[in-house]
Amino acid sequence: MAIVKFENVIKDYGDGKRALDNLSLEINEGDFVTLIGPSGCGKTTALKLINGLISPTSGKVFINDKEINKWNKIDLRRKIGYVIQQVGLFPHLSISENISYVLKIMGIEKEKRKKRASELIELVGLNRSDLAKYPAELSGGQQQRVGVARALAADPPIILMDEPFGAIDEITRKKLQDELLNIQNKLNKTIVFVTHDIHEAMKLGSKIILLKKGKLIISGSREDIFFNQEDNYLNEFFGIKSFTSYADVANVGSAIDKRYPIIDLKEVKDNTKLIVERDIKILPVIEDGKYIGAYSIENNFVFNRNNIISTNTIDKNKTIMEALEIQFRFGSSILPVIDSENNYIGVFQINKAYDSMIKEAN
Repeated sequence: MAIVKFENVIKDYGDGKRALDNLSLEINEGDFVTLIGPSGCGKTTALKLINGLISPTSGKVFINDKEINKWNKIDLRRKIGYVIQQVGLFPHLSISENISYVLKIMGIEKEKRKKRASELIELVGLNRSDLAKYPAELSGGQQQRVGVARALAADPPIILMDEPFGAIDEITRKKLQDELLNIQNKLNKTIVFVTHDIHEAMKLGSKIILLKKGKLIISGSREDIFFNQEDNYLNEFFGIKSFTSYADVANVGSAIDKRYPIIDLKEVKDNTKLIVERDIKILPVIEDGKYIGAYSIENNFVFNRNNIISTNTIDKNKTIMEALEIQFRFGSSILPVIDSENNYIGVFQINKAYDSMIKEAN
């Protein structure tokens, strides 16, 4: 179900340039949407239209199938949390009071406000002892966490985030991204997240929307972005970052060779011919479906149990980037992929990864 819908929306600020140009898109309930594009492409304008802060020049914006100009603005904004880069905490209010500020405006009694603040402070990864502090006593990253907690206070179904982590150092930013994904997994909100960072967009977004000069270029999953080879602007914008970003979030299970030859100790055959024909130097060895090691032709051309060597493996739920790091660090020609019970799944090979991902996607 579309919780947010843009229908042929044009937004013209009167300077001869259109911030949004005939934009049509749908955002479904529970989507984590990342809006990305160069400066001036219309990302923040789209957020303001969703929140009713501005009105379209033409076209329509719908929230829950109701046109936005028919909403009572107060009722609308109670259904929408808003997080911005500058945070905007009230310096004279405690963290508890900042988080529950919207609840106070709504007339919620004090004890319920305090209880809600206590719940949310832990949800965003801070301690209850922080509730009595004031914004100036917290770091920038901690203040951003408070901003997220405040946006969640009234339990709105939609959260808008305008480059909330843009002014934060890289280490803290990654922690906040992970925390936000954890929150989304627990609460299943509809999040619209503006960013200029390709990696952030690919990591966070279940749906990625790329804008250029107010026009929609693509709206789809990270797989849609990564495997789209036809749009020149799309490829120009994402470039090599599409691979590194995708590899950092996609499971290695999506990039394995399930047909790579193995030695099964229950069905031992003479694999010498196979090894020579395919120029294979190492074979995974399994027993009862479990990975137990590998046979290397460099150690002994004739296979027996005594020739089984131990190797690095990777869990199927780890990322492609983690697999690449293991291969580069240890120089492995193949990396056996296993599940949590050590069942053999297949092998990861850097030179086969891209082909395997394309086959998986198709």
